[in-house]
Amino acid sequence: MNAKLFINYRREDTAPYAHRLCDHLIPHFGKNQVFIDIDQIEPGEDFVKAINGKVGTCDIVIVAIGPRWLNATDASGSRRLDNEGDFVRMEIVAALQRNIPVIPVLFGRAQMPRSEDLPEALAPLSRRNAFELSETRFHADVNRLIEKIKKSLAVAKKQAEPSARPAASHFLITAISSFAITGAYGVAVWVLLINLTGISEFLALPQWTDRLIIILLLLGFPATLLFAWRSISRGLTRRA
Repeated sequence: MNAKLFINYRREDTAPYAHRLCDHLIPHFGKNQVFIDIDQIEPGEDFVKAINGKVGTCDIVIVAIGPRWLNATDASGSRRLDNEGDFVRMEIVAALQRNIPVIPVLFGRAQMPRSEDLPEALAPLSRRNAFELSETRFHADVNRLIEKIKKSLAVAKKQAEPSARPAASHFLITAISSFAITGAYGVAVWVLLINLTGISEFLALPQWTDRLIIILLLLGFPATLLFAWRSISRGLTRRA
């Protein structure tokens, strides 16, 4: 399975749980497919781009929520989640904005936060169905979580599949219509060539004009095909 998972957690809240969960997920999804720590962001690097880059490669984000998650504070006593520069908050916001599956996983009998208890940017997290991992039935709960993750991935994959079908039908319609128009042009050219001598004599055209007309008509084939292809393709795109 090539799906990538990202575990979002706060060290002082759920570090042991998050790493334990990571150890159980790796055998099922692969060591290089489960991410738990963002590499240290170098001085001068745009940390917003760094976080979006890491979270942006994942298919599912697990948010580890413990008893201290909601009200954890920094050195000044301010709640960390209210700080737009808080890495935990930024990772969750990045995942929510991508509209990928975000699974809140509750540890230590933590409760799912209410929308009104969260900053506006994190409010959509309260609508994501949470999953509880208990200490007494940890292994069984993790197995159920793995099945839930696999099911979410299967749903996401199924939703993405129909998008390929319109692209294929779009190409087929464009190709058939373009060649039909070019074929009609070919019929018109054939009729004109049959009657070219008579038309030239009727209009008293110089002999060299016959060759010029034939060359121009032949050059018109690729031009007609290209014009028809672009016009039909644009029309289908606008309708879609």
